[in-house]
Amino acid sequence: MARRAKRTGSSSRKNRVSSSMENLKDRLTPSPTGQRILRGCGWFALIVAIGVGIGVGIPELESRAIARTRQVSVSNGVKVTFLKQPSLLRDRELQRLQDTVRAAVGERTSPLERDGLRDATVALEATGWFDRIDQVSWTAPGEIEISARYAIPVAVVRTRSGDMLVDTRGRRLPLTYDAGYAPLPVIKNPSQPTPANFGTPWPGGDVQAGIELLSVIHAMPWFEQVRSIDVGRFAAQDLLCLRTNVCTIVWGRRPGDPTIQEVPVEQKLDYLDYLHTQYGSIDAPCGHGEIDIRRDVVTSGSPT
Repeated sequence: MARRAKRTGSSSRKNRVSSSMENLKDRLTPSPTGQRILRGCGWFALIVAIGVGIGVGIPELESRAIARTRQVSVSNGVKVTFLKQPSLLRDRELQRLQDTVRAAVGERTSPLERDGLRDATVALEATGWFDRIDQVSWTAPGEIEISARYAIPVAVVRTRSGDMLVDTRGRRLPLTYDAGYAPLPVIKNPSQPTPANFGTPWPGGDVQAGIELLSVIHAMPWFEQVRSIDVGRFAAQDLLCLRTNVCTIVWGRRPGDPTIQEVPVEQKLDYLDYLHTQYGSIDAPCGHGEIDIRRDVVTSGSPT
């Protein structure tokens, strides 16, 4: 009987210990709400740790990548390609534009660096060669490609400094030829001096009037006989003239500004077509004088 009592006491103590452990476990185990809070805190800590790792690691990786691509550009030089450039934009002038891009980019020659491309865009816009820069982009380490809408050269304005290139809007472009060497029509005797900045319209409106007349006659079969368009009488008299080798043909007002005092543009063209067809020369009846084609009765004589 004594042995049985001892075993019963020992079992009772074990039960009390087990109960105490269960109670401690229950007290230490968070409630469902607490468990959710702890899981949230755990995820937040993990995200923060990843963010810190990225914040420390990515700049270092990016810095190394920039250094590697810069080395490629420095060793090979930056290649600059202009897409669909005008035929006049070549040789020396093309080289200048490429150098403009390289100077603007400077040492920022990695495709991972964008500031240099933005500066290159600004520098190109200031040259006067472009209506719009669509995109300046790295296509590979050390290679830049430019997609743009170019100013369209249509004529040169003859000045004391040479024949200066202008576009369809009469804006000065950064190219000047020795007098007589430009592969484009010539506008003579503008009333205003040369614009100081490239990309700036020629003041006075007479150069623009001459370009307007060019757009009307450039497709005519006799166009090559026209040596220049003289705008010297435009400011005072609203008159434009065509100059051939031996004659001044008084055209009259700019084509887009007709008046009842002059025959229509089509009638003027028909008359010059007739001279070209009949005599092979639009200045055949002129001699060394002047033909006035502004009215129904065409007159010729000495220049007025």
